[in-house]
Amino acid sequence: MRLALPCLVLAAAGCASAPATVVSPSPAPSPAVTPAVVAAVAPRAEVEAVTLTWASRIIQFSREAGRKFVFDCPRAGSAGRITGTDTYGETSSVCTAAVHAGLITLANGGRVTVEVRPGRETFSGSTRNGITSASYKRMTNSFVFVR
Repeated sequence: MRLALPCLVLAAAGCASAPATVVSPSPAPSPAVTPAVVAAVAPRAEVEAVTLTWASRIIQFSREAGRKFVFDCPRAGSAGRITGTDTYGETSSVCTAAVHAGLITLANGGRVTVEVRPGRETFSGSTRNGITSASYKRMTNSFVFVR
């Protein structure tokens, strides 16, 4: 089944997490796009979200700087590893980084919007909201949360 959705790109993302669910009034994706469906936010697009696991990392979805994604982090999360503060390394758990940034909680989860950015030479670690991030040297890509 082929979906014709202007301003919205759906792509398979070969991640090892449980199948994602797309939440919106849009038609359901075909089984051919599992195990994960990525909602890329483009100009004038209706916002859609992908449900992640707490182990999901942005590198599983895109390495293209400037891409934005809306993710739903489930309730009752378990903190994963993260690198950086405010700008997070591409191998960081997206949901755990959102807790670190103060946007959601482990208990309640929530919806966050992420933008992929170019990498950095250094990432500084810190402790915020009960989550400790690591410092690290160079990574090819990074991500930030946008509102």
